[in-house]
Order: sequence, then C-alpha cells, then structure tokens
Amino acid sequence: MDAAAAVQRVQQSGYADGSNYAARIAEADALLAASEARGTGYATSTATGFDGAANADWAEKDKLALDSAMVAVRQAQEDRDATFSNDKKTQADCDQADIKVAQAEQKVRDLEAKRDTATASKDDKTPAPNAPELTTNFTDEEIGLKSAELAVEKARLARNEVYAEAGVTEAEKLDADLSLQRAKNALDAERKSQAEGTSTGGSSGS
Repeated sequence: MDAAAAVQRVQQSGYADGSNYAARIAEADALLAASEARGTGYATSTATGFDGAANADWAEKDKLALDSAMVAVRQAQEDRDATFSNDKKTQADCDQADIKVAQAEQKVRDLEAKRDTATASKDDKTPAPNAPELTTNFTDEEIGLKSAELAVEKARLARNEVYAEAGVTEAEKLDADLSLQRAKNALDAERKSQAEGTSTGGSSGS
C-alpha cells in the first residue's frame, strides 16, 4: 500500500483513490525526513512512512496515523495561506486558521512522542539481576505440603477480593468458595498422604 492509499484508509476523504493526498506526497516525505533527522531511529520511505516491526505500544495503525497527521499539517498550512490571502476573511478566521495549524502540528508531536517512548522502552529494557541463591533444601514432601498451603492462602485472598467487590454476583461468590474449598481439600489430602507415606508431592528419593 502506498502512502496516499494509507492516508486515505485513515482519513476516508471524498477521493476513494487517495489522489488528493498523492499530490502532497513530496511534502509529507519532507516532514518524515525532518522527523528522522531529529534522531527518532526509524527509517523512512515513500511506501510505508516508517519501517520496522510494530510492537504492543506502536502498531501499524499508529504509523498510519502519523503519516496522516503529517499530511494534515501541510493541508492546514495551505488552508491558512488561503485564508490570509482572502480579503473577505476576518481576523477571527485568520486566528482560527493559525490554531488549526498548531493543532495539526501538536498531533504530529504527540504521535512522535508516543513512538519514541515505545522505542525507548523497548531498547532500555534490561534483564533483572540474579536473585539470591536458595538457602533451603526442601524435600519433595515438604515442597508438596508448602505448595498446597500456598494454594490455600492464594484462594483465600482471591475470595476476599471477590466478596469485597461491589456488585458481585452469587455465582461469583460460589466460584470463589469452591476454589478455596478445593485448595483446602488438596491440602488435607497432601497431609493425609504424607502421614500414610504416599505423598502426592513426589518421591523424596528414599
């Protein structure tokens, strides 16, 4: 898809083929090149506007929106020039034309900031430091019991959240009740199996 078609896809103007935008591709490319010159880290092209894989914060629709916003700046500037050269226009008309240009330029800056933030976040992400070494040496039976106890605690806290939520339904309360009961039953079964020497936590190697 070429740039004119991309902008038409976003703007949905009266020109289905995007010919009204195609006439301004050169100006849009100049704006894109200026953005690249500011060190944003994205390659530009007349076909796609910005190359590079999209991520969760900067998607294809955002690239199209930025392309469209840059063309909109040029359109607003042309409309302003026409307004200023028209003797029938009032000072209020001229002021409004200036505001529209400023709004269009601000939209470009906002989208560029969103793009740059997404890129910086992706580039700056570093692995978490190593956690401390384990200081315990649990057996499989101990792991099984502690896991069952943790499951009960998690189910209890989750149930508390459900009961404290406004507008919760009886079905949601019942589901939370059953989750806690299942966790308690599993803990009882683990304790019983360990007492009988048949723990479900796994073999201890004995």
